[in-house]
Amino acid sequence: MISKKLYFRFIIFMLLFSTFFYLLFINLPPIIGSHHLWTIIWFLSLIFLYPKIFKNKLFILLLIYGFIIYILLNTLRDNIHPIMKTQIINEFYVFAVAISVLSYFRLEQDYEGFAIIIKWTLLFIFISAIMSIITAYIYPQYARELTGKGEFNEFEQVKILSYTKYGGGNYSFASALVCLFPMLIYLYRKNDKSIFKKYQILLMGFIFFYALIKMQIVANILVAFIIIILSLLGRKNLKKSIGIYIFLLIIILVIPSNIYAELFYNLATIFDTNSEVYFKLNEMGTFFITGGTVENNAISRRYARYPLLMQSFLSNPLWGGKEWNGHLYWMNKLAVYGLLGTLPFIYIIYYYVKKNIKYFDDEFSFYFILSIFSIIGLGLMKALVGRELWYTFFIILPGFYYLQYLKQPQINKLKHNKYNYNLYA
Repeated sequence: MISKKLYFRFIIFMLLFSTFFYLLFINLPPIIGSHHLWTIIWFLSLIFLYPKIFKNKLFILLLIYGFIIYILLNTLRDNIHPIMKTQIINEFYVFAVAISVLSYFRLEQDYEGFAIIIKWTLLFIFISAIMSIITAYIYPQYARELTGKGEFNEFEQVKILSYTKYGGGNYSFASALVCLFPMLIYLYRKNDKSIFKKYQILLMGFIFFYALIKMQIVANILVAFIIIILSLLGRKNLKKSIGIYIFLLIIILVIPSNIYAELFYNLATIFDTNSEVYFKLNEMGTFFITGGTVENNAISRRYARYPLLMQSFLSNPLWGGKEWNGHLYWMNKLAVYGLLGTLPFIYIIYYYVKKNIKYFDDEFSFYFILSIFSIIGLGLMKALVGRELWYTFFIILPGFYYLQYLKQPQINKLKHNKYNYNLYA
């Protein structure tokens, strides 16, 4: 008879398999191939077999946040746009799954099981990144059009969705890839703790970054590039060189804008002239030259959304105003839900990070925080949506730490945390 531990491992495996392995899962029969089915099984299993999850402080914080949003949506913000309402409900749903999975592993202290799940999930992500590249060669705009398919007519939507059969990742998958680079660099540098060889880690990093380029979501490429540089500098170099970085930042600020423009124009020549990356890099160059005064410039239009959202927030700082858009994640939250709907959400992120780093050594904590900042930075420019991103954020990132348990099984018998913290605290 299957043990309870193996049973929970299997359900979590299916939750992540149904999220990250598009190529296989999309071709399963409709019922088995439903991620929602596995989430129902997951929560029913928790209710009947592991109810103490719901006493977990992080999960309680999420429920409090959900209650606040429920009140807002049915009273002060009952006229909110349906898109925003659907988005925040889906977000709460995804958060509930992700946080409960992490909490289970913490409370059960099944770190070997956690490591096994992460190892398989990385394989799924690797395969899906390869399929994203292949799909992009077949139809270069698939990822961008899949993201904005609601803007197309029914016939065009069917055509766009037909490319999902090749197993390429979506917008959320591209966001998830961004925060994996610090973790890969950590595994490369601490290879004695890694189950992957250095060449395997380099291959993963290359495939992930090339997938971002082929998916043509430019903000993801830029954030990934910056976070890779910071990760390569390392914790010790970063701490020792803080004065140098401040000096460099000052230089960056005083460099004439036309030099930045030329830099982006030159970078654009690397890419296909018909690609979105080529177009956006040229638009960035124009933005630096004109200072955002050209109305039909793509970057200027994105930049112009900030004042509108800020005005919406300031019109009613407590529960938000009327303006909204599907981009600029953090500013949009403030504009739509005000401080009442945003501060509890930020506290959940803060609490999650604060409690998790108590489990990690200083070296891993540095790369973990860089991964967190990569998503925070991305949210300043783009929307943050989808279970791929938030499962990576809440489950995959902390799970990297336990891959060492597969290489050194004996450490699973030791106290993993010198402070003996748990998520009840």
